[in-house]
Amino acid sequence: MKIDLPDIDIQPEWTEVSQLKKIAEEFGEVCEALMQGDPINTVREALDTMQTCKTLISMVQVEWNIDIDMFLKEHVEKLERKGYLKEGSE
Repeated sequence: MKIDLPDIDIQPEWTEVSQLKKIAEEFGEVCEALMQGDPINTVREALDTMQTCKTLISMVQVEWNIDIDMFLKEHVEKLERKGYLKEGSE
């Protein structure tokens, strides 16, 4: 499964810290949905969490001029070392 999240228009009042708080809020909503045995909202809230994480990464990238491709490559290599990747998932 590959999930291609959209790029969103970062609002002027958003900061890295506010995004981190939003991630915590979204994570709490995932937990709540799981505890209620609600698979539909679990997926919806997990996608919201992922989108907020992507937004935070985008904000950090812009502010610090970070090459995300290098970090994605390192991330995949780490998953490979740990044996977490499915066959043909790269």
